[in-house]
Amino acid sequence: MRVALEGGGDKGAYLISTFDADTDGWGRNFPESTVPGSSLGAPASYLDWSSLGGQPGGYLRMNDANGDVQDAGVAPPKFLGNLAGLLNPRLEFDFRHVTGPESIFVLRVRILANGSAFEWNTLEPPTASWVHYRLPLNTVTFRRTSGQEPLELALTNVQRIEISMDQTIGGETNGIDNFALISDLPPATPPTTPA
Repeated sequence: MRVALEGGGDKGAYLISTFDADTDGWGRNFPESTVPGSSLGAPASYLDWSSLGGQPGGYLRMNDANGDVQDAGVAPPKFLGNLAGLLNPRLEFDFRHVTGPESIFVLRVRILANGSAFEWNTLEPPTASWVHYRLPLNTVTFRRTSGQEPLELALTNVQRIEISMDQTIGGETNGIDNFALISDLPPATPPTTPA
């Protein structure tokens, strides 16, 4: 599978969900997925779009129904597939705890690929302010939590990306904005000098 790029410029190429008009195809971890290692959220929780309050504009929000399982947002197919050929690939996004009791659970991003799972966690739970995160797709940032595939090989077949959006006990709302897959531009070919 090839990655189709939506933008670029002198800083690189990227795919992005700005959430300025809709949910951009994002889903959640319910119902159960066929991808091995997928998490399963609460049936009564729901994902929707807000036209205001983002960073800036609209944002994607998870409305947690006070279940005892952790809900997650799931990236659409445009962020999946073969990411191994990207130069210095990274995920970037903004996140905030919007309503409900104070966050007590750290933010988690999971990548499921080729039967293995890789995870990144924040050191502290999210706050009520928008915070920008930048996650290089490498073994320093993402640790393998299951399976045998090394990350470099797993990135040839990314099947699912989940972001935890259930940060406390009780009803709550959490938001994500400007989720992007970014890659640097390859080095320019040096110009040929006439002999």
